[in-house]
Amino acid sequence: MAVIDVLRCAVSEIEQYQRVTVRQPPAAMVAGSVADDLVHLLAELLDNAVNAETSSGAYQQTTVTLGSTL
Repeated sequence: MAVIDVLRCAVSEIEQYQRVTVRQPPAAMVAGSVADDLVHLLAELLDNAVNAETSSGAYQQTTVTLGSTL
C-alpha cells in the first residue's frame, strides 16, 4: 500500500478529519502485512493531536508532513 493511501485511510478514521491536511509524502510503499496496523496507529496519533488542540482552546490546522526519506 502506498504511504499516501495509508495516511488518507488514517485521516478518514478520525472524527475531525476535515482539520487534517496531508501533504504529498515520498513515493514509498508499506508492506501489506503492517498497513492496517499502521493506519490504526496513525489514526490514534492524529486523533490525539486534533483533540489536544481542541481542549486547549486553540484552533489550528493539523498537518501531516513526511520528509523525503522514511
